[in-house]
Amino acid sequence: MNKETSEFGKGFIYNLILFSMHWWRHFEDIKSYKEIGEPEEVALEMWFNGASDHLYELEIPEQFKDKEIGKLVKYIKDKGLRFGHGFQEKPTKKDFDDIFDKLKELAMLIDKEFGIEDIKAEYE
Repeated sequence: MNKETSEFGKGFIYNLILFSMHWWRHFEDIKSYKEIGEPEEVALEMWFNGASDHLYELEIPEQFKDKEIGKLVKYIKDKGLRFGHGFQEKPTKKDFDDIFDKLKELAMLIDKEFGIEDIKAEYE
C-alpha cells in the first residue's frame, strides 16, 4: 500500500475526475454569490481556485505527452491553474465552458487511443 499522501490527489485520470467533479459547484456558487450581491465573475474565480487544486499533481503519461491527448491535458492544466491560482486575469463563463468542452474532447481522444469508437451524446 502506498503510504505517500497528496492533499488534492496525484494521477492522470484520477485527477481529471476530481477536477471535473467541481463542475456542479459552479452553479451552487453562482446562486450563493447572487444572493449576497456578488457578480458571476467572483463565483467563476472561486470555482477555478478550488477545482484547479487537482491540476497541480496531474501527471501526463509519457506515451501521451507528444500526442494530441498530452497537448490537450497541458492546455486544460495550464488554463485551469492560470485562472485558479494566477490571479492575473479574470475567468469568464466562456472560459468555464471551454475547459469542459476540452474535457469532453479529451475523454473521446482517450477512448480513441484505446480503440473505443465514441458516439457523441445527443444530450450532453
